[in-house]
Amino acid sequence: MAQGIKQQFKIVERLAFLNELSGNYTLQLDYARKSLRLASIANNKNWMAYSYNNIGTAFSNLDDDDSAYYYINKVIPYIEYIDRKHKAGFLTNIGMLYKEEYPEKAEELFLEALKCKETTATYENLADVYYMMGKQDEAYRLWKKALTIDDGDYKDNAIHSILSYDIEHGHVEKACDHIDEIIHIKDSMLNKLKNDTIKDLQLRFDHEVSLRKQEKVTSYWRVGGLTAAVLILLLTIFILWKQSKTKEKMHLAQMQINDYANQIRELEASNEDVSETIMELNKKIRNKLEELSPQLLRAQMFYEQIKEGKIKTFYQWTKNDEKLFVEFYKAIDYRTVNSIMSVKRKESLTTHRLFYLLLKEMGKNDAQIQDMFSISDNGMKVLRSRTKIIK
Repeated sequence: MAQGIKQQFKIVERLAFLNELSGNYTLQLDYARKSLRLASIANNKNWMAYSYNNIGTAFSNLDDDDSAYYYINKVIPYIEYIDRKHKAGFLTNIGMLYKEEYPEKAEELFLEALKCKETTATYENLADVYYMMGKQDEAYRLWKKALTIDDGDYKDNAIHSILSYDIEHGHVEKACDHIDEIIHIKDSMLNKLKNDTIKDLQLRFDHEVSLRKQEKVTSYWRVGGLTAAVLILLLTIFILWKQSKTKEKMHLAQMQINDYANQIRELEASNEDVSETIMELNKKIRNKLEELSPQLLRAQMFYEQIKEGKIKTFYQWTKNDEKLFVEFYKAIDYRTVNSIMSVKRKESLTTHRLFYLLLKEMGKNDAQIQDMFSISDNGMKVLRSRTKIIK
């Protein structure tokens, strides 16, 4: 009986993992829940830890953050039943979920993970937390540290962050040095991959055949890998430069649109016949939005439909739709958005919470917003609590 449950647990846990890889997160959640039932039947605390972690990961993939936090928190009491060599990974995964919402808690978890084992992922994520806290120099040091860890993990996040930091601070020479260093790291990883491939071949073929294949595979991987590494680095630098220019352009355009919007409000408040002037200013606003992004025109459509009460629910909305709506609102009323964001609240403002507060600015009451979000009374209560102003 016990052996049968163990086999079932391994199968459903593997199915949960495979469905995550294929992007079928609903099935991932279903199999993760089945693994939890089996863990409960067996009263196996090690399995419980893995099951709760898998359920939390599935909810996170489905963008249900509240449920993800709930199940991830259930992992913590079972951490002690996980082997030390795997504990670092669990703590890092939990910390990654807390990273944006609760950076102090994430920092504590990452530091605990490093006591168990030093990994690339832990250093990268801890560095990200320090960067968000304003400890940029410490973050930079940890990204550099992540590059020195030889655990086979990809170091793309650390590489991107280091180059971004160097470019942002005008360290052009350092950026060039880091490009050389990164190429060396990529080459080392390539050699490791080559050696692993050789070991695998030696299990299947005789030594002479595997050696010939090794030379051929190594040659292809070395040339292709180094070429890809250089291209990726050049592309990263170009993207960072492009993003900087786009951000600057966006800011200037938003300020101009905000100025036009203020002029319209002043004209509407006057008793003069200024309809043509207002039409001209609205035309300028539309032109500016077209310059920024065609997607913001879609956000403008959402804004107008919400204002007119034509949108009753957001069940088909994505996180990106909410982000575009916020960007559009910044464009037409930067002062209001900035005022909302500058107020100290119980918890930090996510895009979703800022979206909620902007709906209230548009005159929507909590009952209307609850219907739009399709959430329960308790969900609405949690949303109000998290956006509460601290006096």
